[in-house]
Amino acid sequence: MLALLAEHQVLALFSVLMLGYLLGNIRVAGFSLGVAGVLFAGLLVSARDADIKLDPVIYELGLATFVYAVALASGGHFVASLSRVGLIRNLLVVGVLFLGAGLTLLLGRWLGLDAALTAGLFTGALTNTPALASVIETIGKEGAGRWATLWWPTLLPTQPA
Repeated sequence: MLALLAEHQVLALFSVLMLGYLLGNIRVAGFSLGVAGVLFAGLLVSARDADIKLDPVIYELGLATFVYAVALASGGHFVASLSRVGLIRNLLVVGVLFLGAGLTLLLGRWLGLDAALTAGLFTGALTNTPALASVIETIGKEGAGRWATLWWPTLLPTQPA
C-alpha cells in the first residue's frame, strides 16, 4: 500500500486528507484533533515511508491557501490593530520575534547545532510559517551545507574578540 502511495502523489495526498479527517473526528473525553488530524496523518504516513513525497507545487499551493485563509480570517482584526494600542501590541510581537531569533541563534551556536536545524527550531518554536517556507526554499536551492556556510559562521563569532 505504501509503495502505491509513493508512486501516485495525488492518491497519497487524498489518502492523507481522508485519514486526517477520520482521525480528527475521533473524540476522546470530549476532545478531538479537528483539522489538526490532517497534520498528524501526514506525519504518520511520511514516517512510515520516506519515499512518499508530494510535488513542490502541491506544497506551495497548500502554503498559499493557508496564508490566504489566515488573511481572510484576520483581515478585519488587522485593520482594527492599526489603532494606538494595536500598534504597541504589534511592536511587542515584532520584539518577541527578534528576541526569539536571537535566543535561537545563541542557543544553536552554544549547543553546536547546524544552521538548518537551528532555523527549523526557530520556525517551529514560534510557529512562523513564512520563515519556515523561506528556510525550506533556501535549503532546497542551495543545499543545507551551502546555506549554512553563507550566514551561520558570520552571525556569531566563535572566538571572543
